[in-house]
Amino acid sequence: MVSKRQRRWRIGSNVVRILTYASLAIGLILPLTANPDLVNYGYPFLVVSGLFFSLDRTFLISQTWVRYIRAEMEIRSLILDFRYSWYEKRCELLAHDEKIFAST
Repeated sequence: MVSKRQRRWRIGSNVVRILTYASLAIGLILPLTANPDLVNYGYPFLVVSGLFFSLDRTFLISQTWVRYIRAEMEIRSLILDFRYSWYEKRCELLAHDEKIFAST
């Protein structure tokens, strides 16, 4: 069961995300219109989109980017562990080959 607090955060997250994408889309489409009166209105929409985006990042309204960063850090950690074990195995094999060549 989802608590009221979680439901509020989810609704807030969706609202901020929708407003961000909507203002970004409007800000990108308005300068492309043939109407010269609407061309200059695209820039404020782009600013509003950036404000919503920074609001989301600053106050952690949407946790999606936090999950993305955590996943990226986990993947990098796994890659480093793999590389370390790979180099360790290579060193063991090289040491073993050197013993074989030294004995012959």
